[in-house]
Amino acid sequence: MGKTLKKAIVFLVANLLFAAVVITVYGVGYEYDKANKLYPESIQVSYDVSIGVYGQRWERVAKI
Repeated sequence: MGKTLKKAIVFLVANLLFAAVVITVYGVGYEYDKANKLYPESIQVSYDVSIGVYGQRWERVAKI
């Protein structure tokens, strides 16, 4: 095996592991929110724009 092929395989494996971690974290967070009935709170940014944020969750994380 050449150096480039080894580097490509390492790169692909690292990307697959990263994707697996991201999907796992998202899944755990989604199930936690569903179990604890947490929903995004709508915050008005301007007259016609609002965003959904999880205010309570970040307050609890900050306290920890």
